[in-house]
Amino acid sequence: MRARTRLSAVTTVIVATALVLTACSGTGGRRHHSSSSGGSDSMHDDSDGGDGSSGVHKDDTDDTDDLSTGGSGRRPSRPHRPNDRAIAAILPDLAALEGTPYGELEEDPVAENGDDASACEAFSRACEALRAYGEVLYAGSSSEKGVGFELYGYDSEPAARNALEVIDTEFSGYDFRPSSFAHYGEDGSSYTFGDDESVTLLVQGPYMGMVYGSLGDQQALAEALNEMFSERISQSLHGETPSAAVNTSAL
Repeated sequence: MRARTRLSAVTTVIVATALVLTACSGTGGRRHHSSSSGGSDSMHDDSDGGDGSSGVHKDDTDDTDDLSTGGSGRRPSRPHRPNDRAIAAILPDLAALEGTPYGELEEDPVAENGDDASACEAFSRACEALRAYGEVLYAGSSSEKGVGFELYGYDSEPAARNALEVIDTEFSGYDFRPSSFAHYGEDGSSYTFGDDESVTLLVQGPYMGMVYGSLGDQQALAEALNEMFSERISQSLHGETPSAAVNTSAL
């Protein structure tokens, strides 16, 4: 069975009940704070129309507020309004994962406007003020060892933090073990479950990101992926083309 099935387990929990994951193990719901830091080169390739999101299915009807203009101090100079194009550009591409075990796209990336994300089917409170969402899955060197990234864009940072609280509360009622993995967001939490599965949630501005896969016994790799994802979000918030890649020197 390939990575899609294993990685979808986390989404299934958020969507349908946590039954897939709770069959695996633990207990938990604790926060771990850390600061974001930088990345290196990568970008979506081919004819991307200038938004850095080639190959991503996206609903392009919302042209407004694509990316905030840049600013100093690592804060946007005006409110950032997430949409499908911003999310498509933030989601990591293969170049961002160079030097990691993930060298193959498992499913075509998806980025869409609206609040029809699978998570909303069961936990609607996590989707209040949701503007856009997306996901991408990569297979690892072993077909059972993939990694997934999900990104949810909200009207505001408080709305993103509320979504994190909602999901943390849900996770705390099931078999998740809080972990010490750094999330590198402005807020966030990390859990392990099953034999070696992990999931990290991070909030950066109006975004809530999720990184999940068979990483429970690979803290350095998990944290490098979290750091890269957080930095790509931060770059977008500052009007930059997301280009952060995994820092493999730490692996």
